[in-house]
Amino acid sequence: LSDGDGETLNPIENDRLALALKLGVLCNNASLGPRPERGESAETGAGDSGDPMEVAFLRAGRRAGIDRIELLKQFDEVREHAFDPELKMMATVHVDGARYLIAVKGAPETVIERCVNVRGANGERSLDAAARRTWNARNRAAAARGYRVLALAMRQADAADAPPYQSLTLVGVVCLLDPVRSDVPDAIADCLAAGV
Repeated sequence: LSDGDGETLNPIENDRLALALKLGVLCNNASLGPRPERGESAETGAGDSGDPMEVAFLRAGRRAGIDRIELLKQFDEVREHAFDPELKMMATVHVDGARYLIAVKGAPETVIERCVNVRGANGERSLDAAARRTWNARNRAAAARGYRVLALAMRQADAADAPPYQSLTLVGVVCLLDPVRSDVPDAIADCLAAGV
């Protein structure tokens, strides 16, 4: 896993990265096929199903030792707020001791707008207007470099039916590289040859 500047990050050594991966794995509808046999690539995708970005979260989690099935034993999912195309985000609600963990994933501009705190190296702090502008600028810069960007946020609640998109804490933004499929150049060439 990389920080975007080529620096390799280890989730075991980075609490914020581990938390971001856990939220991406929890707030997810995809599923992975069985673990590859020894010597097989973990990226084969045999048996994977769901949105490719959600599959990517599960694969990254698995590589970091965060398996969705095992994580759900610790944080049982009790409710899902399906992806809302107007809000451009989704949420899942999980039992977390005597409280509930709400995991949120979505378009950075809408998630950041609903966050009141941000989790930093020294814990949570208020997400003021200047910090909000900085996070939005990071999002635009990553998108301009061709990344698909998602924001991850969370909140603790006393009830499973608490509003999912209020008083959120921003955990981070995730940049996913969406490589061009190998058959795209041929398809474009065929279209051009056909006069399309």
